[in-house]
Amino acid sequence: MAISENDAAPNEVFQANGDTYLQFTATAAGTYYAGVSVLGNTFYDPNVQGSGSGWIFTRFEPGAYRFTATLGDAPVPLPQTRFGSDASETLTGGSGNDVLYGNGGMDTLIGGDGNDLIYGGSQADTILGGSGNDTIYANGGGDLIDAGSGLDTVWLGAGAASIALNAGEGYVTVKNFQLGATQFTGGGSGLSFADSADGVKISKGDDLLAMVTWQTASTFSSNSSMIFV
Repeated sequence: MAISENDAAPNEVFQANGDTYLQFTATAAGTYYAGVSVLGNTFYDPNVQGSGSGWIFTRFEPGAYRFTATLGDAPVPLPQTRFGSDASETLTGGSGNDVLYGNGGMDTLIGGDGNDLIYGGSQADTILGGSGNDTIYANGGGDLIDAGSGLDTVWLGAGAASIALNAGEGYVTVKNFQLGATQFTGGGSGLSFADSADGVKISKGDDLLAMVTWQTASTFSSNSSMIFV
């Protein structure tokens, strides 16, 4: 990607000693090449000989040149609020604390980074929380839910739902679990169940994968083949 700030900086005079500066805000992660000149250049590649403006100089004056780059703070990401329609579509959040509404259709809702709030619609949605402490309202309809990393909370609707268990990435708190309708994927073998004041803990070794409220460990140990797929 090449970006040109194609104007002279204040006090810049070609072949003179005026102070120059360039202020640029990077919109994405990557490698940026910076130079100071009044010449426009949108295709410079330091690995290609002769790339650049194409100007030919017959005379150069020796002298000192100092280039200083100062890195500022990254801008704080702004949250997004996105609304779906009645059609099937994909809604994607950014790196802030976003709010996504699936509404109708079989949607794919992707929270991304940040502590997102995601509302599934009435049909079968795929909901991906991403990183951060997300809150997901599934609403019903055979949803596939992967809350991602962080300390997430999933509120289930009246329909069936499948929830991914992610090892080593925090844990998900599941509310409104329904035996025969709610299933978990990705846990593998060797899961353990323990009662607590907040519900049943689902763990693998010392790694807490999920907390299911208003349930007991005996329900999960007695019905594990139905709950875990």
